Amino acid sequence: MVKAAPIYPWDVKIRKNQYARPVEKLPAILGQEVSGYVIMKGQNVRNVNVGDRVFAKLPRWEGGYAQLALANYNDTYHLPKHFSFEQGAITYHLYFGAWRGLIYK
Repeated sequence: MVKAAPIYPWDVKIRKNQYARPVEKLPAILGQEVSGYVIMKGQNVRNVNVGDRVFAKLPRWEGGYAQLALANYNDTYHLPKHFSFEQGAITYHLYFGAWRGLIYK
């Protein structure tokens, strides 16, 4: 269940059909990152459980602005207890952006 999803500049550009490369056919439910609760999981998923607070990057560019979203288990992480859902919603982009900068310089 989605509790928070950030609105990034590229989301606004996609919505206005001004993004440099076409991403989705409009109308679409945008939103690439979310935070919230796990309400269902696949039988082979071992890293999260139903009821866990999580943040995730969604496949492709869509679905984060909906009430429910489907994320891959390998792009889903536990939300630290001291993080709000709003903080968790932007964590993926900020963390992995910084990580890539450090690793790939």
